[in-house]
Amino acid sequence: MLLAFTACNTQGNTTELAEVNGSYKAISEIPFTETYSRIKSSLLEAAPITIVAEVDHKSNANGIDQELNEAKTIFFGNPALGTPFMQENQQAGLDLPQKIAVYTTSTDKAVVIYNSVDYLMARHGVNPATAPMVATALNKIASNATQSEPIQNKATVARDEGVITVNSNQSFENTYSSLITLLSSNPAITIVAELDHQKNAMSVGLNLRPTRVVIFGNPALGTPLLQETGTVSLDLPQKMLLYQDAAGNVILAYNDAAYIAKRHGIPQDDRMASINAALSNIASKAAGK
Repeated sequence: MLLAFTACNTQGNTTELAEVNGSYKAISEIPFTETYSRIKSSLLEAAPITIVAEVDHKSNANGIDQELNEAKTIFFGNPALGTPFMQENQQAGLDLPQKIAVYTTSTDKAVVIYNSVDYLMARHGVNPATAPMVATALNKIASNATQSEPIQNKATVARDEGVITVNSNQSFENTYSSLITLLSSNPAITIVAELDHQKNAMSVGLNLRPTRVVIFGNPALGTPLLQETGTVSLDLPQKMLLYQDAAGNVILAYNDAAYIAKRHGIPQDDRMASINAALSNIASKAAGK
C-alpha cells in the first residue's frame, strides 16, 4: 500500500545495495523470513515499544498482478523516546514513528535498512537527550536480526531538506478531517495507519502540541518503484504530517517525491512532478485552499 512514482519492470538492479543518505544498512546472514521475524519479535518483546503498522510490499504487488522481490516495512514507536524529538520540532513527526525495512536482492540476500538518528537530527534540527538511546536500540535490533553489524551511511541532509509544507486555512481538527475524507474517498488510495503523536505523548506524561501523521499509499504506483530498488521501502508508504505550532499555525508537511527519488538513486523525470502535483492537490484541499 504505497504511494510512489515510477514505472519500471526491472528487479535486482545496481541500486539494490546502493548507499542511502542517512541510513544504516545490514546484509543479513540468514534468510528474509527469519530476519524479518527476528525484528518483529524484538519489537514485541521490547515494551513499551508498539508496532504501529506492517506493510508487505510483495503481497501488495501480487494483489495487482505484479512481481516483486520480498520487501516489508514495519513501523513502530516508543513515545517516551520519540516525543522529545517532536518537542524540539514537531516536523520530526514526519519521520516518526520509527521504521525498519527489509528487502531481498536479486541474489536473495536479505537486507535491513533504517534511518540513522543523525539523519533525523540533521533533517529536523533537533538534538534530544533520548537520541543515543534510540540509536542504540535500533542498532541492537538490526544486528540481532541479521547477525551482522549495520554499516552507517553518513547523513548529509540539510535542515528541512525534502520537506514540503502547506499552511492551512482551517482549524487543526477540520484540516485533519478533510485530509482523512480526501484520502478515504479516493479508491486508488489506502490509509495504512493514523497516529496521534500528542495523544501518545500524553500516555507517557509528556506534553506535545497537536501533531498527527497519516500513512497511505497505492500499490499500483508504489510497486514499480520498488521493482527498481528495494531501498525505497525505507521511504514508502507516503505520509502526511499535520501539526499546530506554537503560534497557532496549522501546517501540513509531506516528503518531496523528487527528494525521495534522489535519495534512492531513482532518475529524475516528469513522474516526480506528477506525484508532487497529486500530493500538493491533496494538501491544498485539506488546507481549505
